[in-house]
Order: sequence, then C-alpha cells, then structure tokens
Amino acid sequence: MEAPNLVLHTRCLEYACDLANLAATVDRDQDSWCWLDSGLQREGQGRVSILARASRTVIAAGRSCRSVDAISDLPARLRDLLKAGRHRREGSLGRIVGPFVGGWIGYFTYESMIDFDPAFPGREDDLPYPRFWLRECDEGISVDHSTGQTVLWRWVESTASSDLSNPIFDHWEEVLSSPAGSVEPATRIDIEGRGPSLELVESDFAAAYQLNVRDILERIAAGEVYQVNLTAPVWLDGAVSGCSNFKRLREVCPSDYTAFLRWPGIEAWVTSPELFFSVSGQVAEARPMKGTRPAVADEGRNRARAEELSGSEKDRAENVMIVDLYRNDLGRVAKVGTVDVPELFAVEQYETVLQMTSTVRAELRDG
Repeated sequence: MEAPNLVLHTRCLEYACDLANLAATVDRDQDSWCWLDSGLQREGQGRVSILARASRTVIAAGRSCRSVDAISDLPARLRDLLKAGRHRREGSLGRIVGPFVGGWIGYFTYESMIDFDPAFPGREDDLPYPRFWLRECDEGISVDHSTGQTVLWRWVESTASSDLSNPIFDHWEEVLSSPAGSVEPATRIDIEGRGPSLELVESDFAAAYQLNVRDILERIAAGEVYQVNLTAPVWLDGAVSGCSNFKRLREVCPSDYTAFLRWPGIEAWVTSPELFFSVSGQVAEARPMKGTRPAVADEGRNRARAEELSGSEKDRAENVMIVDLYRNDLGRVAKVGTVDVPELFAVEQYETVLQMTSTVRAELRDG
C-alpha cells in the first residue's frame, strides 16, 4: 500500500538561535537525532545549523549493520527513495521556508566507494560501524545565520490534524527563547572542566603504517593509483558519549561544518572546515583543501605563514593535484564545458590552522 502524502507545518521565528540549549534537552529524551552546526558562521560558508529528529526510513550498508538488508544497485535505490520522499511532499514544496526543512541526514565513509563505483573491488569491510548510514528526518529546527531566521518544521501525514504540531512548536520555542537559547553569533558556550579521562589503546600502529606506506609506493609505481590519503584509526578507551562532550569539542575546535549524529548503536562527532561538495539547483561546488600551517595568536606571524604557504611549490602541487581529481569527478556528471575553477590556492584562517583552499564548480547534467 502506498504511503500517505505528507504536509509541512512550520513556524518562523525572527531571530537566530543557538541550538545547544535545545540539543541538551533532546539528548536526554531521544536516541535518534542529529545536530549539524555551523560554529564559525563565516560569510559564504556554514550558513545553516540544523537540529533534527531521525524518524523514518533507514538505509545503510556494512558488516556491522544488524537490521538493514544488503541492497543491490545502491545508487538507483537511493535515487528511488529520494524521488519517493519528494513525491510524498509535492503538495507542500511551494510553501517551504528556510534552507532545510526535512530530508536525509547521515554519513558516508571512504570505504563506501565499493557501493557506488564499479571500478573498486566489492569486498566486505572490517569497520565496527556501517560504511554509510542515512536516516530520513521529518521534524526539526533550522537556523539560517545569513538571514537571522529560525524555522521550526514538521512533516505529518495529510490525514493528521494541524493542531498536533502546535504543542511541540510551543515547547521548542520556549526552550529556544530562554537566555541560553538565543545568543549573538560571537558568544561562546561556557563549558567548565576538562572532561573525561581517556586512555590510548595500544596497537601495532607504527608497524602497520610502515607496511601501508610500502604498499602505496608499490601501487603508485605500478600505475594502479594516482594519489592516496593514508589514514589510521586511533582507539581510545573511556566514556565520552553524549552531547555535552560534543559541545566541548565544538567550543575548542569551532568549524564551518560540525555535526553530532546519534542513532541506536552509533554516535558520530564531526568537526571540519572542508566542504566536500554541495549541490544547489543544477550547480555542484567542491572546496578541496591541501596545504596547512598552524595558526597562532599573533596575527603578524599568521600573515607571514599565510604568505609562505601561498607561495609554497610543494603545497601548490598537492593542492592542484586534488583540484584535478575533483575536476575529473565532476566532469563525469557535468555538462560539457561547465567545469570551472573560480578560485585557486586561496589561504583561509581557522581556529588552529591556515588552510590552502580551492573551489571547483560545475553545472550538472539533467537526470
């Protein structure tokens, strides 16, 4: 039987809220929610902060998935789900207010490439968490830092009474309008204490790293790979779950793109200055970063380091290599002749680093 259509209920508040206060309340009551936070609120980047409850369909893949079946032809399945969700919302799409009022939120690991690109061998991973995990979110709050507007939103079945949203909106607005809920962008959260003690779990990290380096060199020499980003997990033993600890991370390492995702059995913390890619209409944009220097409190030293980084042949070579990879990837899905690099080798300053950043943009093909 076909699922009933959904109707959008919204309430707009003419002020921008810090969602941390409400997130603490949700953290106590819900086990399936997510908080995407634009901590820096810099112009042109990290425009939106979102607090949403994950309530509907789950799609995931990986050895550790316990309740999600393996899916063949995954890209087509994802497209079908997105189209179905859009179809159920069709009658309300013209009433949407704000930058995000429901949809899919989740993560993709690098290992999920085996699910999307037939060029990679299809072998099972050994991750203790799914390669990717997406959940459909039908209610939440979006803050547009560029307009100073907050939007409360819920999607409900078309047969439900419109009055059902009001008590929930009233509660959210009460929490958001409290002294800790509405703040100026420059205000920091006051977090006391150093947090829980963590112990590094010993492993054969050094030996494994050296083996991986040798393997990479052999593959480069054989022409099998062009560039490899070698990473390794670090395992810590200790109780660090919970929104309060994420807020501490958000405080000491603010970024354009931070996230706290909590679903049954999974909790992910993210803080990153890098926009992997975004899509607005038919335009896709990526902002790859390669080339880093530490930032310090002395602005004069930061300017000198930024100038040195900007002229570094090594860092420019690494950056342009990544730019070429993005140009190639976007070229696979873009209209011919539309792939462009409007900004190359820009140096941006963040809380702890100076980062060389470029911008790649393209117009996507129909379909």
